[in-house]
Amino acid sequence: MIEVPFEEFSGPLLQALWDEGIRHFHVDAGDGVFISRSFSGVDKVRHLRATFPDSIVHVHLMVVNPHYPKNGEFCEIQQYAEAGADAVAIHLRSCGPDNGRRGDRAEAVSALKIIRRLGMRPGIVVETSDTVDDHLEALIRSLDIDWVVAMGVPIGYGGQVFQYSTLNRIARLHDLAGRLGRDLLVECDGGLNFQNIELCRNAGGQLFSGWSILKGDALTDIRENVKAVRELITKGE
Repeated sequence: MIEVPFEEFSGPLLQALWDEGIRHFHVDAGDGVFISRSFSGVDKVRHLRATFPDSIVHVHLMVVNPHYPKNGEFCEIQQYAEAGADAVAIHLRSCGPDNGRRGDRAEAVSALKIIRRLGMRPGIVVETSDTVDDHLEALIRSLDIDWVVAMGVPIGYGGQVFQYSTLNRIARLHDLAGRLGRDLLVECDGGLNFQNIELCRNAGGQLFSGWSILKGDALTDIRENVKAVRELITKGE
């Protein structure tokens, strides 16, 4: 819910989403370096954990070197662990000395291991410019990763238009799960609407993250949108 201010997030809106059966929440963070916007989701995670202890909170870190302490504070990964996050996903290229231009695989591995050591589920973000290739498969195998986030839009802003090449990446990730012989949760994030969300589901997506598809002028509109999305993603079950 990248576009929702904390004041709105912590009000009746969150209760309405919970009442409609939403249990997974996706919280973003940016540092102004990896992406141009700087914002924290720590307060949102902390509020979710305190208000709805049974919620499942996924954090998407769009920050450089989330495993490094900065400005005398805990690293971002530890901040979200202490706030109560269940899972943290990182960008492989965000880890390393070049501020997210290329990344360093060893640094990314270190960050993913820290997430797991802190009791959270580590995830890998697959961007619109990424390829689901042998290198990614090898990393998922070696670290026993069981959650990936397939981006439908370039990172940094909400409300962008979905890129249909994402469907191929979702399908390839779904096929990878079959080759691994185990579960691999594929989360679809960004640009979802009533036309493409079913396509993402059919390609192998299992969890769907988006605010534009749900937002409305009133809580009643949001509730109706939640019902409509649920009907689409459960069709045929």
